[in-house]
Amino acid sequence: MANREYETQTMQGPPMTWLSSQRLKQRLPILKWLPTYDRESLVHDFIAGLTVGLTAIPQGIAYAVVAGLQPQFGLYSAFIGCFLYIIFGSSKDITIGPTAIMALMSQKYVESHGADFAILLSFLSGCVILFLGILHLGFLVEFISMPVTIGFTSAAAITIASSQIKGLLGISGKSHGVIDSWSLVLNNLDKIRAGDTILGVVTILVLLIGKWLKDNASSTPRGKVIGLLGLARNAVVVILGTALAYIFYIRGDGTVPFKLTGTVNGGLPSVKLPPFSTVENNVTLSFVEMSEILGSSLIAVPAISILETIAIAKAFGENFYFSITSLCSTIIEFLAKVLVVTPAQSLVYPAVEYIRDVIVSTCQDKDSNCPVVIDGTHIYNIDSTMAKGLKLLIEDLTVRKQSIYLWRWQESAMLTCLGFDTGMGAYFRFDNTLEAVIRGRVPILHF
Repeated sequence: MANREYETQTMQGPPMTWLSSQRLKQRLPILKWLPTYDRESLVHDFIAGLTVGLTAIPQGIAYAVVAGLQPQFGLYSAFIGCFLYIIFGSSKDITIGPTAIMALMSQKYVESHGADFAILLSFLSGCVILFLGILHLGFLVEFISMPVTIGFTSAAAITIASSQIKGLLGISGKSHGVIDSWSLVLNNLDKIRAGDTILGVVTILVLLIGKWLKDNASSTPRGKVIGLLGLARNAVVVILGTALAYIFYIRGDGTVPFKLTGTVNGGLPSVKLPPFSTVENNVTLSFVEMSEILGSSLIAVPAISILETIAIAKAFGENFYFSITSLCSTIIEFLAKVLVVTPAQSLVYPAVEYIRDVIVSTCQDKDSNCPVVIDGTHIYNIDSTMAKGLKLLIEDLTVRKQSIYLWRWQESAMLTCLGFDTGMGAYFRFDNTLEAVIRGRVPILHF
């Protein structure tokens, strides 16, 4: 242990002044990643951008239709936010632009009152979220527990899948909610279109095969090409689907065996303020009257938008950080080739997310699969949600082929983990020296 390399990261550092470089990088993440941006990242981002861009076109159009808006509205909202997110974005995994949940929540106002209400709802939701950011209320997301995020993600998946079944089968009609969507499908089974169904099922199969190819591609030149095709699978199906529709269109009498989006108005909208008044049935509605009609959606839409973003970031992200200064102070040390994590006090749910992010990002920065030791000397109490998060961390490190040791944990915290999953007992170690833990001289506890 003579040659030590120490890297310490703590959440309780010196106070940041308003114009400090640390605060500026926190507010403008582009200042943090741009100086280290390399050519390899550019290639990967180009492929990802092409894939996501080609996917966002039909997706944005579809979400606009779901919301009852003209197709071009989906395209506008799909790309405008991306340019701002280049500067202000802190996570590579979240969705910027229209989503199925937001489209479904806007639908009833569009159908009843017109597109102006959707525009105003979007604007006011953004104002609410910005206001929360200005007041530094972001810490509230730390109290969104794992069951809530998992429940929301599952509910969103069920809602989105149910709303898309009718389109997959070529059935026309509008629906509201999961039950209404399935009712529409079951009542119109005789109207299923073979062309739409075949194209939809084949597209799903191609996407699944592409994902499998990406995950199982070899390191040979041929394997890299196959993996690249798998990575670009979304773009591939969009290009092939568009080409197929065009071939049918020009060879026939202008008809195709599956439904098309139709005409989309070209050009960009003029830059102007959102409508603070509108005319409905020859009656002018003021801003206050429009806000009264939107009602609870002015709170529900931004709240669900935040929850949706957090759920996606927690489910897929590796670089989404939460400020948890009041909850946990963590010390990270590299001792030779061992990563030691020492939480300074008992842990609650958000802390395990932070610890996981720090461990994964630190190992990636060091290009290391070194053993990880979480020193639980100061951890006296945890809850079941924390235990589940810790179990997920163990699974993440196992996938990375990294060993993890839970060293010197207090009995109360250990029993909570074992109550959640007795298999976690294999990771607890007790000894006075770290060397003995790593070298395996301490017997593993079996429960």
